[in-house]
Amino acid sequence: EDEQGAFSAVHPITHELAHLIGAVHDGDKAPDYIPDHPGAEACPWADGYIMSYITNSSNHYLFSPCSVRQFIVTLAYRGPKCWHVSTDVDILLQTRRKPGQAVSRAEYCQTMYSHNDWLAVDMNDTIKKMCKFRCCYKRWSMFSDMQCIVSDALDGIECDAFKVCLNGDCVGDYLL
Repeated sequence: EDEQGAFSAVHPITHELAHLIGAVHDGDKAPDYIPDHPGAEACPWADGYIMSYITNSSNHYLFSPCSVRQFIVTLAYRGPKCWHVSTDVDILLQTRRKPGQAVSRAEYCQTMYSHNDWLAVDMNDTIKKMCKFRCCYKRWSMFSDMQCIVSDALDGIECDAFKVCLNGDCVGDYLL
């Protein structure tokens, strides 16, 4: 479930939609129901692209070369009747605003973990520059230890002077 304003379902939806257009998990063999499907054995699971559950690098925001090859083969095999849609409506949003420009770290933590008390955001410079932050809370009683959950920073959120997070990397804000 996507908590409104947290954008927490974007990555899982992207991963699942990739399955629908022919991608297997990175490191997996080709399925037998699509002729000439290349599979993803050449792209290790540990590289942490979208078709993996590893989240330790900015690869987490990208498809591996294996996934891209699988999309091409699957879409060519299925043909235009599978993917061609004709419409007169412009469905693209005409905004350049990124989620992190609309939702603060505190708002994100509050949305995701509102069932806990004593909410705080830990943004030490080390993890901030890695486009991560920690949502911290005390659970059950005021005497329990503080618990923290590391979260990926939303695109557009500030990570250093004149820099913002974009696809997991801290980059110059002029790139937005």
